[in-house]
Amino acid sequence: MKKKRRSRISRRPKKRVLKRKRSKPKARKVSRKTVRKKRPKKLPRKQQKKSPREGKLALLGEITHYFPKVQAAVFVCRGPLSVGEPILVKGKTTHFRQTVSSMQIDRKSIDRARRGQEIGLEVLKEVRVGDSIYRERSL
Repeated sequence: MKKKRRSRISRRPKKRVLKRKRSKPKARKVSRKTVRKKRPKKLPRKQQKKSPREGKLALLGEITHYFPKVQAAVFVCRGPLSVGEPILVKGKTTHFRQTVSSMQIDRKSIDRARRGQEIGLEVLKEVRVGDSIYRERSL
């Protein structure tokens, strides 16, 4: 009978390593001397202070389309608007003021727009669909 050859790598049983259970880190104790800053309590909506310009803005409409080459925005007018009035364009990433320089309906220039008309408005900066247009009310 032939003898079985042993492989060059000795076959020793592997040592079993016991894994230690990790303990949770202990919470830091705050000394009594340290003072924590208290957050101011939120007031109900009726008692909250309004910004000084909040009551002076009137919603004119929301932008439905934007033409980047001619920098014009299209929106349905919810109230009267005329050339020379100050407006505010506000959205998630947009916020700027300008005066109305030119308006058009079906590529014809107009001086005044009435409620319900879909007008094209020249804007100074890029706007996005869904941005709101406000008119500043004079008190």
